[in-house]
Amino acid sequence: WYGFLWDLRWMIVFGIFLVIGDFWFGISESKYKKREVVWSNARSKTLIKGVDYLCYITIGIALGKSIAQPYGLDPLIVATTMLLICYMFELNSIYKHICTLHDIDPKYVEFMNILNQIKSIRESRKS
Repeated sequence: WYGFLWDLRWMIVFGIFLVIGDFWFGISESKYKKREVVWSNARSKTLIKGVDYLCYITIGIALGKSIAQPYGLDPLIVATTMLLICYMFELNSIYKHICTLHDIDPKYVEFMNILNQIKSIRESRKS
């Protein structure tokens, strides 16, 4: 386990930065919209996200060792892929906070929609 955690150390650090960034931009968005910031709720949600990411890392390592390793795949690839998917949702949350701060309606410029459009463009070029 410790070897996997050491190999995933940069993903863990990136996750910590994402959680802190989401906390920061969430507080900034609340202040921008002149909503009352309830610090106990903000801290508890941030702590819960941190624990969630630790669970994702653990599940990713377990899935990598139990599913990928018997088939000759590198377990780190499964764990890293799982973390990247989770981080994509966190980046989407940060992106929505930034859109709100700049008075852009985030439903028109959603991160997942942009990825789907890029995927459809790539598929249309292959045909």
